Amino acid sequence: MTISALSATASGLSQASLIRQGIEQVIQDHLGVRPKMKARTHAPALVGRTDELLAGLGSDATS
Repeated sequence: MTISALSATASGLSQASLIRQGIEQVIQDHLGVRPKMKARTHAPALVGRTDELLAGLGSDATS
């Protein structure tokens, strides 16, 4: 039996859940504080159009 299978059995969580938690922990350990995006001062016209510009971002639909 693998370590992840033993850990899953002992914790009552699925192996996939344990792996997701492990990945999240590694990301948090290495990033510390998530960087904040700052608007570029030379592009003020973009700032007011963020919803329009980001519409559909991350969707599976193709243009």
